[in-house]
Amino acid sequence: MSEEKLAHKWNPKNGTHEDLGLKIGTPEEVFWTDAKRKLENSILQYTESLIGDKLMLELAEKRIAEEKKKFK
Repeated sequence: MSEEKLAHKWNPKNGTHEDLGLKIGTPEEVFWTDAKRKLENSILQYTESLIGDKLMLELAEKRIAEEKKKFK
């Protein structure tokens, strides 16, 4: 399955092409491409969340160890 093509128009004000948000392809191709993009974004967000959780867990373990040292 090929990647969808997006329609663009020339913007003479800034010399760039602007995405019109129009998706060109069969309805099924557009559906699956959108689904793929949403799933990739979801996985990326989940991965970033796990990395943040791991860092917080490591920080919590470090702080607990520091507090335990105070009472020894």
